[in-house]
Amino acid sequence: NLSLPKKMDFSGKGERYKIPEKKILIFGLVLFIVFGSGGIIIDWSPLWFTKELNAPLYLGGLGLTCYSLGGIFANFFSNQLIKIFNEKIVASIFVLIGSCILFISILSMNIYIIMLAFLLYGFFIANFVPLVIRQAVRQSSESIPTTVSNITTIGFSSMLFAPALIGFVAERFTLTINMYALCFVVFIAGIIMLLMFEK
Repeated sequence: NLSLPKKMDFSGKGERYKIPEKKILIFGLVLFIVFGSGGIIIDWSPLWFTKELNAPLYLGGLGLTCYSLGGIFANFFSNQLIKIFNEKIVASIFVLIGSCILFISILSMNIYIIMLAFLLYGFFIANFVPLVIRQAVRQSSESIPTTVSNITTIGFSSMLFAPALIGFVAERFTLTINMYALCFVVFIAGIIMLLMFEK
């Protein structure tokens, strides 16, 4: 009695499950990389700051704070950024620049330089996910709900594997190795997006 009226209920045939087309698998892989790399910063950067960069405990969370502030600022001005540059630059070149800045900052092992780099990195990759989804929808031959569902499912599946893998690498080697890996895989994601825009 309190739910959707029966006359508005969906009565047509739903789409049958099938393996996503190749392009969608590639976009899903890109989201897989980005969501997994974001998990490194969110879950592990405070520990990295305090254990390997020897930051005092009260500064441990500032890397995540800087990363978030950069992302918030970029999201506020996402439309202006796309108008000034274009989707291709914001979704690929920005990502390449951000990952390079973060990589160079890690070489310094200086907490203040790295915090500034986290701010810039957050800014440069903030609009990556929505632009990946938009580009996937444009290039897909399937419906918008199916396309979005497929790529986000692939992307979020990184949450099943990334934490365990990161923890294993950190225990066997160092968290710093994970941070270098983050820069590398995000750079690869930017290259893939650049190629997908060319198509």
